[in-house]
This record gives sequence, structure tokens and C-alpha cells, in this order.
Amino acid sequence: MIVFTDQKKLIDLVIYEAPLGKSDHPVLTWQLLLSTQQLESKQVKFNYYKSDYQSIQASVQTVNWKERWKGCTVGEMWTDLRETLTSLVALHVPLKRMKREKEKDYLSRYGRRLAKEVKNGASTVNTVQEETSASTNS
Repeated sequence: MIVFTDQKKLIDLVIYEAPLGKSDHPVLTWQLLLSTQQLESKQVKFNYYKSDYQSIQASVQTVNWKERWKGCTVGEMWTDLRETLTSLVALHVPLKRMKREKEKDYLSRYGRRLAKEVKNGASTVNTVQEETSASTNS
């Protein structure tokens, strides 16, 4: 089955049901997403454009790496380097200020009109039949 839409993630769930009458075509039902809930990220994001790279570089250069890593395995050296750089980033890189995004509307103008009609009690089947009969009578 192929569903054509002009919006991403508009159709959420498609269910194949038993055919009507003697038809060999299944009845399809689906969930249409009218809006989605915004999830806020808990991830810390750094603003690397405003970093103090000179301070980070100076801190890294002051460490005597040969003495510090004497007798360590490669894994231990890697862990130490990663922890050192992570702490320097936390000190010298400011956090990004997160902007609130507008809620994205997944429906086109036509889709919003149809959703409003369905919400107000109009049947989508009647709307489709009226449009089909109008094009047939023309």
C-alpha cells in the first residue's frame, strides 16, 4: 500500500481490516496526526562558537602527559584524556540558550478544513462522495 501526502509523518498508523461485502480489497483505517507534543531535550548543548580556546590550549599544554601517563594502559590514557577535555569544555565553553520553536503544523490548509469539518460532525465519507458525484455530474 502507498499513501501519498505532502506532509511528513502525517499518517501515524495504518490498519488493514476485512473487506466490505464481496470485495477483495481490504478496508484501510489510519490515524491522522493533527498536531504533536513538543518534547524538550534534556541534553546539555555547548556554544562552541563562543569558546575560550586559548584557555583550553594553555591548560592542555601545562600538563606533563608523559609523567601523568607513565605505567598506564592505552585505555586508561584515553579515559584520562577524555575526562580532562570534558572538564575543560565545561569550564571554558558556555552553554547554548535554547530557543522555543513554534509548534509545527502538519496539515495543509485543505487538511485543516477537512479536520475542522470532521470535528464539527461532518462525515468524511459524505465529503468524498459529494466531491466525486460533483465531478461525475459535470
